[in-house]
Amino acid sequence: RPQHVGLVLAWAMLYALFDGLQAVWTEDTIYFFMDFTIAKTPLVAVGLTALLCAIFAIVCALSRCKQRMLRKEPAPPAMALLVDHPED
Repeated sequence: RPQHVGLVLAWAMLYALFDGLQAVWTEDTIYFFMDFTIAKTPLVAVGLTALLCAIFAIVCALSRCKQRMLRKEPAPPAMALLVDHPED
């Protein structure tokens, strides 16, 4: 459901926090793109977060399409695929 995007983002932020703490304590990073000693890491984090949100939106839209196809409803406008309706 689209309203759960906050949970997905919270999971990603918590993972980044724990990865950062682990890197500070052990001086060993798990992933090269999460190496906090590199100045570009915040830009990479923003890019990965945007990618995560885009993938989540695509999955929500595809799930909505599947629901509509199973119910054989007419296709709505494109933005309506991302809006959750109470009858679901």
